[in-house]
Amino acid sequence: MLVTRIINVNDNKYEFVCRSEKNYSGFKHIATLYINGECTSRSDRQYYNRTWEMYDFQSVMIDIVKGLIATVNEIYLEQFKTEKGYKRMTEKRNLEFNNYIALDNVYQEELKELEYVLNDLETKSY
Repeated sequence: MLVTRIINVNDNKYEFVCRSEKNYSGFKHIATLYINGECTSRSDRQYYNRTWEMYDFQSVMIDIVKGLIATVNEIYLEQFKTEKGYKRMTEKRNLEFNNYIALDNVYQEELKELEYVLNDLETKSY
């Protein structure tokens, strides 16, 4: 079974291509995310009996988006640490980082888009 979900945000097209595979211990859901036609990320999840999702492939699609949000945050944190010459983060430096990303419009737009996609996946029943 092959399923495609498309979410358009601003000028970006988020296309999830999902499939299911049987295996020796149950089945697996596999999803691949294409943003504007470019393969960006992949996720899979093993199930032994059945899923408790609102709709098929919900969990693997949410996993992809949460992973992308974490990756964006890690990239900006490393960039911040490099710019400041920090090796470790303290409570004071975390506050400084939060101010740093609050002023970064590119970061805010990326995060806003990904959070929109995540909210769409979590709340709509396709």
